[in-house]
Parts: sequence; C-alpha cells; structure tokens
Amino acid sequence: MSGRAPIVIVAGGIGSGKSLVARLMSDYGAAVVDLDAIGRDVLRDPDVAFALAHAFGPDVVDSDGRVDTAALARAAFSTPEGTETLNGITHPAIIEAARARSEALAFTHPLVAVEVSAGEATHERYPWSDAVVAVVAPLETRIARVVARGRQREEDARARASRQPDEATLRAWADYTIANDGRVEDVEKQVRRLVDVLTGSSPGARRASPSDVR
Repeated sequence: MSGRAPIVIVAGGIGSGKSLVARLMSDYGAAVVDLDAIGRDVLRDPDVAFALAHAFGPDVVDSDGRVDTAALARAAFSTPEGTETLNGITHPAIIEAARARSEALAFTHPLVAVEVSAGEATHERYPWSDAVVAVVAPLETRIARVVARGRQREEDARARASRQPDEATLRAWADYTIANDGRVEDVEKQVRRLVDVLTGSSPGARRASPSDVR
C-alpha cells in the first residue's frame, strides 16, 4: 500500500451517471478503470462464450460464436438467478484484471477510479480498494437517461434497475456519495471536492466515515 495512490470504487445504478463522475475525476488526473470495458474483453474469451451459451441458451452467441451482449442482457438481467449466474461466470476474471490494472496505475497517477455497477459496490468484493463512492439519482431520471441513449428499451432498463440495490443501500455501502440529480456543473463541484479529499489536498483527507460531498 505504501507509496501508491488511493484506489476508489465509483459505483452507481443504471443511468446514475457514474461514467460522468469517472470522466470528471480523470479531468483532475485520476486514472479510470472501466469494468464494463474489462468485461467486454472477458466476453471475447471463447471459453466464457461457451459457458454463457450453456447457461443461457444458444441465442446469446452469434453464428461466429461471439457473445450477443443485448441478448445476454435480456437473458441474464430478467431474474436474480440469471444475474447471479452471469456474475459467477464472468466476475472472477473481471475483478482480477481490475485489481492488476488498478494497482499498476496507482503508482503512476494521483488517484485511481474503478467504475462498477451498483450491485458490486462493496469493500468485500474489492479488498484492494480504499473507498467506495456512490453516484445516485432518482429512479425516473435514471430510466429516462438510459432510454434517451437508445441502447435499451424502457422495460429492459426498469428490469435491470429492479435487480440493483436501491439508493439507501448504496449510500450505506459507500464512504462518499455524489448526487447527480441536477446540472453537470453541480456534479463537477462535488467531484472536485472529493478528489481534493481523496488525494489529501483539503482538510479531512482520507476520511473513513460515510460522507455526502455535495
């Protein structure tokens, strides 16, 4: 641990804006590790694709044996059991890759932010991290954002959101909370304050107690 920068988990439910927060952190010098990007790499593994087809059916892979992520999302996120099965197949490899990448970046950057989904935002899952940052927003705002992107149907977005921890649970897990329910400028102010705290640039740096930074 000595000599390396803090590693923080940036977590939020679907449409919460965790990617925005991670991007703003990067503007202040943080290295960003995106678990979605690592997950896409893992899905390219033929053994993983085979395991997913066995678990969810042949429709989750295309004729070339590549994972159809939209079909996989519909199959996996429709039930808690499906989500658990998906996580059991993919998460060990994803988390190990995230750990290795984060610990390397922590020696070359002042801060490392690991972007994860809400259901993964616990210290127990990432024992090598130093803090959890929750990004929260009202459910209807989150659903509207997802639908506006055109990547998911409203019913699919709601189904996925229903399988994730609610805001109260996420806040309870977190060391710091950023509210993304208004203007981007408001989020940016919160992120700047948080980065100062995490990197020791302001009083109260490295606080252990949960805190809302708005």
